[in-house]
Amino acid sequence: MYEVPDNLRAKLLLPLLSPKAKSLVSRLSARQLADVDAIKEFLLGEFKLTHREYRARFNAATRAPDETHTLFVSRLKNLFSFYMRSRECDSFDKLVDLVVADRLKDSLSGPCLKYCLSVEGKATLAASELASLADVFDVNYTPDGRYRGGTVTNFKDISSVTQGTPRSNHATGHPPSETPTP
Repeated sequence: MYEVPDNLRAKLLLPLLSPKAKSLVSRLSARQLADVDAIKEFLLGEFKLTHREYRARFNAATRAPDETHTLFVSRLKNLFSFYMRSRECDSFDKLVDLVVADRLKDSLSGPCLKYCLSVEGKATLAASELASLADVFDVNYTPDGRYRGGTVTNFKDISSVTQGTPRSNHATGHPPSETPTP
């Protein structure tokens, strides 16, 4: 990388931004505009570039007709690098776990994937943790997302058993004093 002084980095970056990015950063304070990291975090938040978006862009990338194979490989490496950084992947073991976890997510049913992603949130779960979540889902839900436990139809008021007096007549729902006589 080139050694650009910190006080010049933001000044050099701003003219290179797209018109949309420029209009977005106009909302930042002067102090934030002088900080490249603040600009980066703000734009990533505004453009909603999540790890899922980086992965989707990497997987969907195709070589443009006017793009050389060398440039295409360079673009692929950049896309994958962005994805790895967004997942805080900085070692070979983490990379293997990340690829396996992503492959597992690709194999999950829609409802199971939604469940796992909702639990995962912004964190990065290990493949084994993700597999455990998917197993919990599969034990409790059908592949289409319906709960396997059935509904409660025979509710017994346990407090009436422990206190010795019935709280209501379960057949009518009335308290004992208001139970209609046949």
